[in-house]
Amino acid sequence: MPNLNHCMFMGNATSDADLRYTASGFAMASFGLAVNDRKKNKEGKYEEVATFINCVMLGDTAEKMSQYINKGKPYYIEGKLQIRTWDNDQGVKQYRTEILVNNIQFLASRDGGGQGQRPQKQQANSNTDSQWDG
Repeated sequence: MPNLNHCMFMGNATSDADLRYTASGFAMASFGLAVNDRKKNKEGKYEEVATFINCVMLGDTAEKMSQYINKGKPYYIEGKLQIRTWDNDQGVKQYRTEILVNNIQFLASRDGGGQGQRPQKQQANSNTDSQWDG
């Protein structure tokens, strides 16, 4: 049976990218993305509702692109959904749902800003997730 794990989102970064390195020296950058949707409330009026998405970039892409991810700026991302699990210090299983980003595009903001010297598109190396040790 064929399988497909592909996600696409457009939204605004909720934080600057946080570049870190694993114990083995592998780069990982994380940031949040807010995606807005309009829904009717009980009174029948539309209101904006935000969904907050955890995003992760790995390897060379994390090192190169993390400097360009800034809070409040709009981005288009593509990637795959993953759920990581681990046991915390008390032995309780923890879960984190996130998008492993393999494509990111920088979008112009509504005020026309954001067209600086940064790259407009970055294709991530899709084989980096096998090197990540969490």
